[in-house]
Amino acid sequence: LFLVFPGVIAFVMFNGDLTHADGAYPALVREILPSWAYGIFGAIIFGTILSTYTAALNSVSTLFAFDFYKGVFNKSAPEEKVVTVGKCINICIALVSIALAPILINAPTGLYNFLQEYIGFYNIPLIIIILFGFFNSRVSAIGAKFCFFMHLILYIIAKLLLPDVHFLYIHSVLFFLDILVIFSAIKYRPLPQAFVFQSHSNKVDLTPWKYRKIAATIVVLGVITLYLIFSPLGIAK
Repeated sequence: LFLVFPGVIAFVMFNGDLTHADGAYPALVREILPSWAYGIFGAIIFGTILSTYTAALNSVSTLFAFDFYKGVFNKSAPEEKVVTVGKCINICIALVSIALAPILINAPTGLYNFLQEYIGFYNIPLIIIILFGFFNSRVSAIGAKFCFFMHLILYIIAKLLLPDVHFLYIHSVLFFLDILVIFSAIKYRPLPQAFVFQSHSNKVDLTPWKYRKIAATIVVLGVITLYLIFSPLGIAK
């Protein structure tokens, strides 16, 4: 909502006259905020961008250092070496992102659509794998890996052979194919024994919050109410 909602407001306010979708947010800020607030708002946005960027850098470097370098390539690596590798990965990713920034800023459909299109390489199989991992104790690692790499290959083929088809249509087809792959893996290559969560080994209290159902209901009703208010049933025209 926080990404899409300002764009919807800008589209209505400027009657769709913006030449580039990425200019919607700056145009909205210039139209609404007083001039003396530009610097404050810019500092807020800059801080938000930096925090998100550093979080992504730390996540990627940690995953690579522990899951690939120490987990696959050098299992006996000392902690100091793993940290050094993580720092090197941080520097490499930062340099690559700086080099790609001028290219991404000229994305023909806008940066948001570009990111949504290429995040589709991995987000759909990840969601399916996580959901099936939560709700089925027989999902195997082989099935999850096959689902992920099959999705990656098919999405690349679809982008090359079907350039005129909108990426959301491709996502919708691959979504059901990924589910079919996971179901097949559960049926033909399940775990020999069902996974059992060892609750006694937890080091933090995982007792469910007694108000969780009430809070979840309020959140869901709040989202539905927002959609209704800003739909043709509400104040939209």
